[in-house]
Amino acid sequence: MAFLRIYKDWFVAKIVTLLKKKPFHLRTHIDYLVLSVKTAGFLPKNIIALELFGMYGLYLTKHYAYYCDHIDMWEIDPNYVRYAKKFREPNVTIIQGDSVSAVRNGTITKKYNFLMIDNPLISPYGDGLTEHFDVMPQIFDLADNSFIVIFNIILAEPESLYEEYHFTSEAHQKKLFTWIEKRKVFYQNPNGFTLKPQEYVKVYESKFKQWGLDVEFSAYQPRSMKVGFLAFALKKRHI
Repeated sequence: MAFLRIYKDWFVAKIVTLLKKKPFHLRTHIDYLVLSVKTAGFLPKNIIALELFGMYGLYLTKHYAYYCDHIDMWEIDPNYVRYAKKFREPNVTIIQGDSVSAVRNGTITKKYNFLMIDNPLISPYGDGLTEHFDVMPQIFDLADNSFIVIFNIILAEPESLYEEYHFTSEAHQKKLFTWIEKRKVFYQNPNGFTLKPQEYVKVYESKFKQWGLDVEFSAYQPRSMKVGFLAFALKKRHI
């Protein structure tokens, strides 16, 4: 089943890539988000990108790679890595490993001006990880003085996502409780409920300020009714 899904995604990506050309000019969600940043004047001229949670590179990587000079795409699953290397664009380097640990322990030493954090929809995942909470603010140590960061925000309630995926066991309910509790802390939201996009923007603007980052631009782009993208142009504040 995984094999069929991957090649279905490959076929869709091929069709989408063809339709992006003349005379169709199709645009994906990530295209519109990058164009928002570009038309606002904040897209770096030479993009050196770091992408976490890249899977096999067909959901996002393939659709923004042509904006970039180079992408370092991380993925922990060796099966996904095998397909990512097969499907990758020439300017994409596939790195197999635990990107969260690499960010947190200083394994990654390069600097980037474009950060893409396409974390899984359902939390916790891996070794108890939650959304992108476990790489912020450490990931910003890998960024240039001015940079773009794009990441997912959850638009559906965690409970509804667990119900949709039939995660109803006692073990799943414990994980759901952990997820909600972490959301309460990270978003300083006593209920842990999902916020509206404009509320998310305000929360992150406040966090960036605390982390010594000035927000120069922000944009929101929905991917579906369950998840959306936030993009920020950030500048490090030197005190």
